[in-house]
Amino acid sequence: MSERMMKAHRHSGCREDYTIHCDPNARYRTADGTCNNLDHPAWGAAMTSLARLIPSQYGDKRGTPRTLDKMNCSLPSARNISNTVHSEVSANPNHNGRNLSIVAMQWGQFLSHDLSFSSMSVGESLTLVNVCRKQCFTIEIPADDKHFDTNCMEMVRSRPTSDMGCNPDVREQINQATSFIDGSTVYGSSQEHQYFLRNHSQGLMNTGDGDLLPPASICDHAHSCQVAGDSRVNVVPCLAAAHLLFLREHNRIAKRLAELNCDWSDEELFQQSRKIVAAELQHITYNEYLPNVLGSEIMEMFLLTDKTSFQYQYLKDFLPSTTNVFATAAFRFGHSQIPTKQGTCWNESNLHEQRIETTFRNPSLLPRFTCGGINRWMLNTPAPESDRSLVDGVRDLLFLKNNSSFDLAALNIQRGRDHGLAPYNEWRRWAQLPVAKYFRVGDQGLVDHTQEAVDLLVKVYRSVDDIDLFTGALSEKHVTGGMVGPTFARLIGYQFLAYKYGDRFWYENKDPITRFTEDQLEEIKKIRLSTIMCLNSNSDSMPLDVFHTNNANWKPCDLLPQIDLSKWKK
Repeated sequence: MSERMMKAHRHSGCREDYTIHCDPNARYRTADGTCNNLDHPAWGAAMTSLARLIPSQYGDKRGTPRTLDKMNCSLPSARNISNTVHSEVSANPNHNGRNLSIVAMQWGQFLSHDLSFSSMSVGESLTLVNVCRKQCFTIEIPADDKHFDTNCMEMVRSRPTSDMGCNPDVREQINQATSFIDGSTVYGSSQEHQYFLRNHSQGLMNTGDGDLLPPASICDHAHSCQVAGDSRVNVVPCLAAAHLLFLREHNRIAKRLAELNCDWSDEELFQQSRKIVAAELQHITYNEYLPNVLGSEIMEMFLLTDKTSFQYQYLKDFLPSTTNVFATAAFRFGHSQIPTKQGTCWNESNLHEQRIETTFRNPSLLPRFTCGGINRWMLNTPAPESDRSLVDGVRDLLFLKNNSSFDLAALNIQRGRDHGLAPYNEWRRWAQLPVAKYFRVGDQGLVDHTQEAVDLLVKVYRSVDDIDLFTGALSEKHVTGGMVGPTFARLIGYQFLAYKYGDRFWYENKDPITRFTEDQLEEIKKIRLSTIMCLNSNSDSMPLDVFHTNNANWKPCDLLPQIDLSKWKK
């Protein structure tokens, strides 16, 4: 990684550091991520603005969305781009060639919700017509659209930092989540939310009937809702199952720690269990998930780790905040891995699947599907290829309700313009990759694209300098052994470098106050996602590698690598 890349990471947060008072001897993270960096307590905290790697490109240089191309003509409609480049017929919708399972897609979504959440200016209602005024950024629908029969799709702009009483020179967007892999999806991103989710006895988290996620007292949808650390828990059953998995993992750990340390208080049991769960999330992400996303070359460039010892050095000057480009474009590559269906199965004769558009915001499916059945379906089902196409269930029928729906690809493109993301070529320049001058695959062209992809891009863009990042990078050929092309690979690799080395509480840290002991760290480094899935979903066996299908190496739960929690006996 170049020094220029590191120096480009700039912060534009709203919360002033001097209003935050930190205890330098605190053993555990704060709920909202403040005080991770003692010199800059707001770095990486919830409710601060997303960071920038390169300056924003707004229409008026300050905050209006980018709507004009290099020739001062209107940019192509995001829906038109979606129809041309991102439809199922524009690419091979077959399953991926590396037998990646749905678990790989689902881990990416669960992880992304731990790291970023841009709030809307006027809420997230599906009936936006009455509230969509100054804060709406409408997507034009082509007259010949094969699905939508209206002329526009409403999209509410992301909430700017000025809503918090700040007055930045340039519009920036708020990240409601903490910028750390800390399990905020499980525990929330504020002290108040965390307090609400806790049982306040024996270090446990609240659960609902049947050891499920606790029910919500108020729900905006027709179905019963569940509560978790992140409000998006109810989007699809597979996501809810991931939330439930780690809620149960926390309580499993807390109960065992209580057996080992009878004199520990509820607070000590909760915080130690939370610390272990965050360490599990970090270890699985960097050792099981990211190698499949980035491939060995990018992993070596950014993230190669020592799996057995304390080979880690916290860098207090390295900003850990989630970048705008990561949250708004790069880590949305997983949208192309969303399957057409959600399902559950225990064996070949007990399989139930239904189209994904019928499962949106319908958490009542989780008890019927069962967590174990969903997990087994995910690890036995190949994920769609990570390419430029999105399935119709999310490209035409996202959040289908009363014959009204959205297009996820179009929303991603429009969101990038809303956030002032620079076009594709500018990010190629940041990543020190060849910049395209012409619509061709050869020299000075789109060298990481196929001819088929170039032919589609030239249908909608007048210039290579107008290509939106989400579309241009998602259309690239993959890096060797990875799920993404070279542009997204470098953006994702850099971001996870920042998450690791900018985190004072990183699970491999050496600080005598916040670290694990060497014996404890050795135990944590044994963990696999398969173990957590097996122990917390009423399963009796699981393959060691759940990120791939066609895995014949199924083992009983007690033979999978496990953490020996006796190392935490005081």
